[in-house]
This record gives sequence, structure tokens and C-alpha cells, in this order.
Amino acid sequence: MSVKYQLDIEEKFLRIAMRGTHSCLEEMVKSARYILDMALTHQQNRILLDRTQLEDTNDYYDKFLVAERLDKAHVQRHGIKIGSLIHCKNQSKERTLETLARNRAISYRTFLTEQEALGWLLGTPEPA
Repeated sequence: MSVKYQLDIEEKFLRIAMRGTHSCLEEMVKSARYILDMALTHQQNRILLDRTQLEDTNDYYDKFLVAERLDKAHVQRHGIKIGSLIHCKNQSKERTLETLARNRAISYRTFLTEQEALGWLLGTPEPA
């Protein structure tokens, strides 16, 4: 099953929901390109990425390779900030992707709730 995207353009960010399965490196690269293309097309550098309905069967090495490709493409120069909503069952794999991105100065963080993601993404203080 391939990945399907739903794009919603909000006032201060793009909302991209992903559904389906990432089962190979090429699908992950295609998704990364889509996200970057949408950010550049809509001139929006803040993205709320909903990966809660995405099954990711790739191993850690594939994630490493995607991070390397993003780094070689100088994605960080675009100032894109991605808050990724994840399902708790995928937390370990998703945190690995976050670490790989952050080690390459790519602003990507994972969250279990939309409120936390938007707080970080938009720079609003968290409630006490």
C-alpha cells in the first residue's frame, strides 16, 4: 500500500496527514520530497505532520539513509520546522528519526499530542 497525503493550509502552518505504509527506502524519500515541495510551494516553513495513521516497516538503517539524503540536499537551509504527531506504538522508531534529523541540524521533533506539537511549532508557551 502506498502512502496517501492530505494537505491542509492553515494560517501559520501546513498540516500534512499521511496514511498508508512506508515499506521501503524509496517511499520514505518520496514522502520527504513531498513535504519539502509543499513547504516551498506554499512558502510555509512550519509543518504539522500527522504520522499517526502511517505504518513504518523500515529499519533504522533506512532512516539513517533518509537523514543523510536530507542533509546532502541541505534541507536545513530552508528553515523548515516539522512537528510530527506519532502513534505511541511507534515511539521508539520515531524518536530514532528525530535524533537522526537533529544530528544534522534539521528541525524535526516528535509528539504524542497535537497540542504539544503546535506549542513547539508555533512557539507558544506550554500551559502550567
